[in-house]
Amino acid sequence: MSDSIRFLSKRRGYDPQQVDNRIEALDKEINDLRRQSEFYRRQALLQAKQLEQIRTAYQDLIDDLQLKEQAAQKLSRIAMKEASRIIDAAQVNADVIVKDALVSARGLLLDATRISKDAQGNRARIFEKLNQLTETIKDFTIEPLPKAEEED
Repeated sequence: MSDSIRFLSKRRGYDPQQVDNRIEALDKEINDLRRQSEFYRRQALLQAKQLEQIRTAYQDLIDDLQLKEQAAQKLSRIAMKEASRIIDAAQVNADVIVKDALVSARGLLLDATRISKDAQGNRARIFEKLNQLTETIKDFTIEPLPKAEEED
């Protein structure tokens, strides 16, 4: 306490010096407690301000995370659509390739069938020619050559 309280001296009262000393000690203790209270009040204000900053930063992180999750979901949807489009295009391409392969295979099969029929016809003609040649060879005779006189 900045205002010192002094007791009047009376005959049978307290020792004024002791009372003054005690009051000074209590006054000092009150001042110390006030300073300490002010310090803690400032600390509490500072910590409240820090807490508010942390809350703001936390909310910013939550908001950012939500935005990133939304972006990831959107990107996932886009990727799924693109993958589906690619699969559909691949299916169409595969169908075209299979159709072309079937057309080519059919053409090759027709060619093979034609070649097989031609080969059978050629085989029959070749057998006929061989039979004719065999008959000709059977009838073919080689006349012996006259013996030449030997010279001595």
